[in-house]
Amino acid sequence: MTNILIVYGSGEGQTAKVAWEIAETLTKHDAQVDLFQGTDVPPGLDLSGYDGVIIGASIHLGKYQPYMLDYARRHGQSLSEMPAAFFSVCLTAAGDSPEERAQVAEYLATWTQETGWEPALVGSFAGALRYTQYGFIKRFIMRGIAKKSTGDVDTSRDYEYTDWESVAEFATNFLMLVQARQEVTA
Repeated sequence: MTNILIVYGSGEGQTAKVAWEIAETLTKHDAQVDLFQGTDVPPGLDLSGYDGVIIGASIHLGKYQPYMLDYARRHGQSLSEMPAAFFSVCLTAAGDSPEERAQVAEYLATWTQETGWEPALVGSFAGALRYTQYGFIKRFIMRGIAKKSTGDVDTSRDYEYTDWESVAEFATNFLMLVQARQEVTA
């Protein structure tokens, strides 16, 4: 059985939702998955017990969670020696303009620059606007951001932009990468 570790950072929960969907897709393909929020990874967890690792983080105000950057830096050597993937979740990925695509590419490049780790597979998924969970100030700020990008400014409801088929495809592609590595080393 293929053993996969998923470690993610999530602000309002969309990255957690994406991580769970990836885990569910992998499990449907008979993989064993351990899933941890980046702040809850057991101390001393040995990555060598896994056939592959997926790291996920989200962008908030232009930055990834510091604890996820730190996790990738600390484990960069191990991640570079095994099938390992990274996925990013951000509202900007919901846009289709050249500027928004360039911004998403910049976020992904920043991840690699700040961690020193170049993943074998990278995914970028649109996030969500959770207006109903935000406080007044954050709701006001996010409404301004949304007005420029998605146009969804009704703060009485939430909006989800994640393309779940793309998430499942990312998971399946990662599993194929892991299985190809297993065949080579068998």
